[in-house]
Amino acid sequence: MSLKSLTQRKLSSARSIQIPQEIRKDLRIVTFFNQLLNNIFEIYSILIDNLEFNLVTENITLNESKRYIINADSIVLTLTDSPVDYTEYTIKNISTTNVSIVSNVIEIDGGLSYTIVNQYDSIKLIYISSINKWITLW
Repeated sequence: MSLKSLTQRKLSSARSIQIPQEIRKDLRIVTFFNQLLNNIFEIYSILIDNLEFNLVTENITLNESKRYIINADSIVLTLTDSPVDYTEYTIKNISTTNVSIVSNVIEIDGGLSYTIVNQYDSIKLIYISSINKWITLW
């Protein structure tokens, strides 16, 4: 018997194998979860790509809604004097010293300054025009 005919015989035998119903059901479940995981990873990568962080190593004035990571000693962040409603800042301190957030005009939770004291602490500030204040969320 030639190799070609032996291969064709084995292929025709393989096609005639019946997979039990339970195994087919399990294969469909595995396929479903595989597709689900691929979709989750795709969504995750899109979200990560859309996150924009600015590394701050010197004193700056915050003008646009952004996320800031502070990695320098004794930084002062100054808030804009004329923010647009719902301007939002997320600030994370990864340095070992304080981060001062100051406003020349608009209160931040009742005062004109706010200090992030501990390393790895963060704060989210949102400007609300109806009350003309910066509020902290965490």
